[in-house]
Amino acid sequence: MADYFNVDGFRCDVADKIPLDFWEEGVRRLKAIKPDIFMLSEGESSKFIEHTFDGSYHWRKQTKLINIYKNPNDMSAYKKVFKDEPYYNRTLNYIENHDEASDVGVNRYEKVFGNDGVESMIFLIYSVAGIPFLWNGMEICDDSENCMFSNRYFGRKNFINWSYGMLNKGKKRMELIKKLSELYHTKEALYDGTIDFADVESESSTLLSFIREKDDKELFVCVNTGNPPVTFKANNKLKSILSKGAEQNGNIIFVEAYGYIMADILK
Repeated sequence: MADYFNVDGFRCDVADKIPLDFWEEGVRRLKAIKPDIFMLSEGESSKFIEHTFDGSYHWRKQTKLINIYKNPNDMSAYKKVFKDEPYYNRTLNYIENHDEASDVGVNRYEKVFGNDGVESMIFLIYSVAGIPFLWNGMEICDDSENCMFSNRYFGRKNFINWSYGMLNKGKKRMELIKKLSELYHTKEALYDGTIDFADVESESSTLLSFIREKDDKELFVCVNTGNPPVTFKANNKLKSILSKGAEQNGNIIFVEAYGYIMADILK
């Protein structure tokens, strides 16, 4: 398939439940045919990334991300995921996937957190260390029940309301994703930089801030993961690249509920 159909890559289901040497030999043969083929493990083991796979799902990262939007007291647990994973830039960042969308049923996150909350999450999965991953329909604010264990004749509902793409909210979401994708591919610090969870002067527990750095170029990122507005003092001189619900007055920054800002750090 790699040579005949020129596929870009393979997602390997529950990969780290299969002996590593199987994948080592299989991936070696695939890359001999197509060196740039992308191999994605639906698993968590760092050992599988170190030896064979180009990326992994890393389920704990997604679980902790959802938790910080539900309970800001889990912020330290989310940060710890990155400290414990040496290959954090090669793990997926996502809000929903096939399992998660099926499990939540009608309580899709677009309904639970609202469009602004999910938009904040999307900004985060493009900004924090890792590979951004979007589930079907997220690019248009879809909130339909989406169960993989069903079809038009059997089980629960499984569809995407594509009409949202013609509404203002769907159009705005698509433009945001285009912009974030452009930044991800042009700002090397986003796709291959280190991450340092920066402490800023704020009393808010819903504020998540960090610095991405690559070759002495630094980006400051801040997200308000909750409803109360936040005011904080940045420790660096900043030039905003992308923001929503954020007002900057020198080093003092005000961020609305689910607001965010990405900025170049000026030397």
